[in-house]
Amino acid sequence: MRASGYQTTQWAVTVPVSDPAGDPLLGTQPLSYAPFFVERNDGRTDSFVRVATLTDLIRIPHAELQYFDVLGPGGDAIFVVNPSTSVLGPFAGDILRIPEASINGALSYWLESDAPYTNGDFVVDGLATRASGTGPILLANNRLQLPGYTFTPNDVNRWIVLGGFSNSLYNVAVQVISYVGSTAVINLTTASGTFTGGTWTMPVIRIVTNTDPALEPRYFPTREPNIGWELRRGAALIGSADYGGVPSRWVTDPVLPLTRSTRFTSLETTPTASKAAMQVVQNGVMNLQAAAELNNTDLTPLITSTYGP
Repeated sequence: MRASGYQTTQWAVTVPVSDPAGDPLLGTQPLSYAPFFVERNDGRTDSFVRVATLTDLIRIPHAELQYFDVLGPGGDAIFVVNPSTSVLGPFAGDILRIPEASINGALSYWLESDAPYTNGDFVVDGLATRASGTGPILLANNRLQLPGYTFTPNDVNRWIVLGGFSNSLYNVAVQVISYVGSTAVINLTTASGTFTGGTWTMPVIRIVTNTDPALEPRYFPTREPNIGWELRRGAALIGSADYGGVPSRWVTDPVLPLTRSTRFTSLETTPTASKAAMQVVQNGVMNLQAAAELNNTDLTPLITSTYGP
């Protein structure tokens, strides 16, 4: 609800939450339509702001949904390919696999599943750099300082690649366990004294969103914590974890990320307003159902319906 009328709602055709054999075809039941939401991101918490408008979809590019953060175990296995030179992986062409049972036992509601996207395999485009700098400082008691950088709650459990230390044991990927201001506690045992390195990098995995312009982009459609993952290079398993992966937005507007979800809660000021909002959504879904093709092949990926002034 808005002061001057009803919200414009962007409904995206997606797969049903439950999709066993015998279910209605794609686009023929309410659960196969999922609204885009704009949410405010405060640390690791997303709070609903509004249902997305066309202006939001123009402002917030889908490209921001093509990143994957390793916030659990495994970053030390995949981010430093050659510890002596700090060559970073993963590489373009690697496969980031999201196992089918890694989110609450199933991923059918989270992943695109129309051909050719019939599995949880994402092609790696390479690494992006969330943040980087020079002169990392290691202190006693497993502490790390990054000159000019102040840690935030988002950095807890992230991996940082260190390079340029005279002791090669320190040219590794380290994980942030906790922090106070500009000093982090990491998972690397450090000797007494102060040691200064050459560079530091916070890497994040970037996936290929589209290999065929005729296809819908292959991006992460929503934010989920603690996803299991595998990184594969050809037939070789490079690294894996049962938890800790997070589809990561590369937020151009730091407080207004875009989320596609089947869950929506609206708190209205009066019972009348609440019933009106419910009726508008119900009518919108019925109209979309009536307009949808039933052959599962000729569906418009984004349908816009505006209600109210």
